[in-house]
Amino acid sequence: MHFRRCPSPTCGRTFQLNRFRKTASAAKQWGDITCPHCGLIIAGDGHSVFLTHPISADQEAAHAQRQRRVSGTPRVLLVEDDPCDIELTKAALDKSGIRHELALARDGREAMAALAPAGDAAPYSLVLLDLRLPEVDGLDVLKTIRSTPELAPTPVVVMSTSTEEADLHRAYSLNIDGYIVKPMDVQALSASLSTALSVTLAR
Repeated sequence: MHFRRCPSPTCGRTFQLNRFRKTASAAKQWGDITCPHCGLIIAGDGHSVFLTHPISADQEAAHAQRQRRVSGTPRVLLVEDDPCDIELTKAALDKSGIRHELALARDGREAMAALAPAGDAAPYSLVLLDLRLPEVDGLDVLKTIRSTPELAPTPVVVMSTSTEEADLHRAYSLNIDGYIVKPMDVQALSASLSTALSVTLAR
């Protein structure tokens, strides 16, 4: 399945595009691409037949989100209130060698504000979430992420001092992408975060 954005300044909608090899019996004009939203004729490659289909607004939004995630610098949100853990995580991310943009939230309320969709801002590629947070608990932040359609696909790795079975069960029941037990030295943490980012970017 391929997607294309209409170049018309009055349309600009995204649509689904299916491409087939052109046959001798195919009408000549079938080599062109027709926007299913506004009818604009877009020149094809002359060798293919193109069938187009409109997609829903939700599908358009999801596609735009994926494109921003793939094309831009990965954005990482660190939700952590301990100054030492903040500095350790920053050092570990830098040591990973993966280009990234880091944002910081020091409590649950700040995390929810940072995660709220803001215009054309790219979504976060990864959230590193502590469970023990002031204001709003980390598990409550995670529940909100998973129950919000725009945020639900966001990869989340929990970073916590807790090894309690109940915390592990609750976190994994909310589809986390990893659980890192603190404290860790910078080398081990860097390796874990490098793996998490690499898996996220490969999606």
